[in-house]
Amino acid sequence: MKVLACLLLISTFIFGKNVLILNSYSPTSVWTQEQSSAIIDTLKTDKSINIFVEFMDTKTFKPNNEMQNNLLNYYSNKYKDIALDVVITTDDNAINFILRNQNQKIFKNAKFFFSGVNNLALAKTLDKNMFTGLFEEKNPIANLNLARKIKKNLKTVYLIGDNTITSHKIIEDYKQKYATQKDINFIYLDYTDIDKVIKKLDHYEKNSILMLMVFAAFQKNKKRINNMLALEYITNKYKNPMITHDSIYTNLPKTNIIGGDCVDSKTSGEIVARDVIRYFNGTKIKNIKFKYTEGNNLYINEKNLNRFGLKIDDLNLDNPIIVNKNNSFYIIHEAWINGLIFLFIAIIVFIFIFFKIQQNRALNLSNKRIQDLNNSLESRVSKQVEEIKKTTMLFEKIFNTVKNGIAIIDLNSNFLLINSAYKKITGFSKEEFFQTSSIKLTTTRSREKSLKILNIVQEKGFFYGYEKQHIVKSGGTIDVLMDFALMPDKKSILIVVKDITVEKRLRKEKKIREEQLLQQVRLAQMGEMISMIAHQWRQPLGAIGSAIIGMKLQLKNKKNDLSKDKISNDYIQYADRRFDEIGEYVHFLSATIDDFRDFFKPDKEKESTDITIPIEKALQITLASIKNKNIKLTTDYHINDSVLIYKNELIQVLLNILKNAEDNFVHNKIKNCEIKITTKKENDNCIISVYDNGGGIKSEILPFIFDPYFSTKSRKNGTGLGLYMSKLIIEEHNNGKISVQNIDDGTEFKISFKSLA
Repeated sequence: MKVLACLLLISTFIFGKNVLILNSYSPTSVWTQEQSSAIIDTLKTDKSINIFVEFMDTKTFKPNNEMQNNLLNYYSNKYKDIALDVVITTDDNAINFILRNQNQKIFKNAKFFFSGVNNLALAKTLDKNMFTGLFEEKNPIANLNLARKIKKNLKTVYLIGDNTITSHKIIEDYKQKYATQKDINFIYLDYTDIDKVIKKLDHYEKNSILMLMVFAAFQKNKKRINNMLALEYITNKYKNPMITHDSIYTNLPKTNIIGGDCVDSKTSGEIVARDVIRYFNGTKIKNIKFKYTEGNNLYINEKNLNRFGLKIDDLNLDNPIIVNKNNSFYIIHEAWINGLIFLFIAIIVFIFIFFKIQQNRALNLSNKRIQDLNNSLESRVSKQVEEIKKTTMLFEKIFNTVKNGIAIIDLNSNFLLINSAYKKITGFSKEEFFQTSSIKLTTTRSREKSLKILNIVQEKGFFYGYEKQHIVKSGGTIDVLMDFALMPDKKSILIVVKDITVEKRLRKEKKIREEQLLQQVRLAQMGEMISMIAHQWRQPLGAIGSAIIGMKLQLKNKKNDLSKDKISNDYIQYADRRFDEIGEYVHFLSATIDDFRDFFKPDKEKESTDITIPIEKALQITLASIKNKNIKLTTDYHINDSVLIYKNELIQVLLNILKNAEDNFVHNKIKNCEIKITTKKENDNCIISVYDNGGGIKSEILPFIFDPYFSTKSRKNGTGLGLYMSKLIIEEHNNGKISVQNIDDGTEFKISFKSLA
C-alpha cells in the first residue's frame, strides 16, 4: 500500500502541471502575502496544477553571492524529483535570481512569469520565448495630478524612500517623469535611518504633499523597524496629506494617507496567474505580451480625505475605489430612520381614516356621543402609548443587562446598535464602533471567511457557532463565539458575541494535560513492552544458539574430514542451511524491534487505514506473551473497511485491553483461557469486539471502570488510568465509541468508528 501511495504521488508530479511561486520577500510582508495569495487562489481553479511556494526573504537576508548559492543548492535538492513547468516570481530580487540561474538543471525546462517587477529595462532584454509578466509601473504623473487637486497652491512634493535597490529604481523613474514639471520643488528623502527623514521634515513647506515611495526597510538606532511603525513616525511629524502608490496602505485610518494611483497587489497576482492558465491551455508564451499598468487602480481613503476639509466630488476623479468610507448619520441608521418614517406615516394615515370613519358615523349622532367617542379614543391612545413605553424600556433593560455582547449591523457590516456588554468586552465606545465595522474588527486572516459567513446569513437567515479572533481597543485580540440572525427587514443582521478567550485557553490546557497523561500511560507500558520483547526474542535466540553449537560440533567431529571433497561439500550445504535459518531469525528479531519502535512513535495526524491493520500490529507485539501463557487466540474478520484514526493510539488501546485480559486470567486462575477478536459492520460503523472468558467484571463496579484513577488492581500493579485513557483516546481523539459488557462467563469490549467506505 505504501509503494502504491508513493507511485501515485510521483505520477502526480510527473504528469501534472508543476508551478513554483518564488517570492522575493517573506510572508509577513502584507504586499507579498496579498500578491502570493491571489496567485494561489487563481491557480487553484485549475485542479491539474500542483503549486509550490518559496519565500526568499531578501529584506532580512541580502541577496549576495553566498546567499544566492545557498538558495540554489536548497531549491535544487528540494525539487530534484519534480519537473517544474512554470516559475512565477514576485518583485525584483526573485526574477534577478532566476536570470542568474535559469540554465541550472532545476529551471532548465521551465517558463517564467513575473509580477511586481520595478526594473522596466528588463522589457528590452528578456527572451520573450521564455519570459512574460506584469511590470510594476508606477504612474507618477497621475499621482502628481492628484496632489495638485488636493493642494491648489502646491509648491513642494516630498518623496520618501528607504535607501534600498527598489527605492533607488522607483525614485529614478519618478525623477525622469517629473523632469518637465518646473513649477514644483521635488525633494527626495532616500535614507536608511528613519530619524534622518523625520529631521528633514522638521520645517516642511505648508503648501506641500508627501509621496510614500518605499518604506519597508527603515532602521532606527541601527535596528530595522516595520513599515507600520515607520508610517507612525512620519504621520506624527508631517500633518499634510500623503499619497502612496501601494494599495495595501490606502485603507489605514490612523495616517494622513488619502490614497493614490496604486499598484494593486491582489489584481497583479490574479492577472499573472490567469496568464499561466492561458499558457497551460495552449497559448504560446511569446503571444502573452508584457503588461505594465494593468494592475493599477486609483484608491481614495474617504475618511482621511474628509479630515482635510475635502470631499471626493471636489476632486473630479474617474471611478476611484473608495476605502474607509465616511458614512453619514442617515446611512448608518437608514433602516431605523426609514422604519420610523414609515411608522409615522402609517399612524397618520390610520388616524386620518379612523377620524373619517368616525366623522361619517357621527353625522346622525349628538355632540355628546362625539365627545364620548373622542374621550374614549384619547384614553385608548394614552394607554397604548404607555404600553409602548413600557415595552421599549423593558427591551432596553434586557438589551443592556445581558452578559453577552449584542449588536445590529447593516449588510456591509457597519454597526447600527451596540449594547453595554459588547462595549465592555472590546473596550470600544459607541462612537468608536460607529466609525468602524465588524469586518474591520476581524483579524486579517479571518476577514475572507467572515465575509462568506455574512453572505450565508443573507441567504439562509442565520449562522451559529462562528469562532474568530476579535480586535479590541488595546490593539490585541480576544477569542469570541458569534451567532448571526437576519433581521425581519432583511437589511440588518443581529449579532450575539460571547468572549471565550478564557474558555479556549482552558480547553487548550486541558488538551495539553491529556496529551501529557497519554504519554505517561504509554511510558508506563514500556516495562510490559520490554517483557513482550523478551518473550518474542527467546525462541529465535535459542534457535540461533542451537544452530551455532550444531555447526561447531560438526567442525569438531573427527569423522568429518573436510579435506575430502564430498564431506566438505556436505558440510558447506549443511552450513548454508544453518546460515539461512540464522538469517531468518535475525530478520524476525529486527522486525520485532521495528514493530515496537513504530508503536512508540507519536501519531502526527490521522490516517486512513484498514481496520484490521492496527489489530494485527497489536497482536504481533503481544503474541509471544499470549502464547507463553497458553492463551487460545482466535480472530474473525468480516470487514476490511478503512477508518480515519491515529493508528498507534488504537494499538495502545488494544494492548491495554489484551494486557487486562491476561492479568484477569492469572488473577482468577482461569483454565482454558481464550481471547477472541472479531470485526463487523453495523449502520456504517466498523465494530471491533475483544472478548475474553476471564470471569467478567463485577456488576457493581462495571459502570465506573472508565473513570480516572479507578482500578481493580492493587496499587503496585496499576495506576487506574488505562481504561480512562482508552476511552479518552477512542472518543475524543478519534471520534469513536468504546463500551464494555459482561457476556456469559467473560467480558466483551466494543470499539466503533465511522467507516470511510
